[in-house]
Amino acid sequence: MKSSHEHPMHVNTNTRVRWNAIRRLDFLLNINGKSVLDLASGMGYFSVQLSELGAKVLATDIHENSLAYIRDTYGLTTQQLNVESGEYPQGPFDLILLCEVMEHLTDPASVLSKARAVLAQDGVLLVTTPALEGAFIHTAGKELGHHHGAEKHERNGFSRDELFNLFKKNGLTVTGHRYAIFYLSELFMQLTKLVYLRRNEEYAGQADILSATRSVSFKILWAIYPLLNAIFSIEEKLLRNLGCKGHCHIIWGRRHA
Repeated sequence: MKSSHEHPMHVNTNTRVRWNAIRRLDFLLNINGKSVLDLASGMGYFSVQLSELGAKVLATDIHENSLAYIRDTYGLTTQQLNVESGEYPQGPFDLILLCEVMEHLTDPASVLSKARAVLAQDGVLLVTTPALEGAFIHTAGKELGHHHGAEKHERNGFSRDELFNLFKKNGLTVTGHRYAIFYLSELFMQLTKLVYLRRNEEYAGQADILSATRSVSFKILWAIYPLLNAIFSIEEKLLRNLGCKGHCHIIWGRRHA
């Protein structure tokens, strides 16, 4: 089986920067042996990372080609699922992920409620979603690819207060929040989207990335990404410590007692 460091999304800025911000959260330090449900996992980068930490992961997605990649390459358990209309696997799960999903939903409150129903009593629900705070939020580059295909957004993002209220109204107590993806990482992410969409009219799903891995530009990205990731990590630490608002919410909570 391949390592997570060989996963194509390892050099995807949106995915990698969020994982860098998430991976040292307290509830992931003891994830070994815990059950995890990754809702709308895509190609399952977070699922693979958590599996390597010893978690028992079930990755779900609407796209079978993404799930096939996870199964065939990493041996993970998968289930095809539409998170809005499908029946969720029976829990309880110690950790449920909804990463870059909420902005695509017509009824995010319903999905939060369904996720809560299969969350263990002391489990954690983790959400990442675009933020409406911070600089350069409403730009053409930010919205690239958001109007069609698998990346179609129902909304540009959420405010911090909206997310806190959504959690509260759906039986969840917020236990932590932070921002991620600040200026340099966001601008670089917009640049890579522009390059990809100039070659491909539509982004049908994360598995589309597999065909791009053979390109010269992807190989260059792979070679320089360790340096870029170091720069983005320094930016994240500095700007978060300064109290700046980023382009992505990371919010987590537990069921009401």
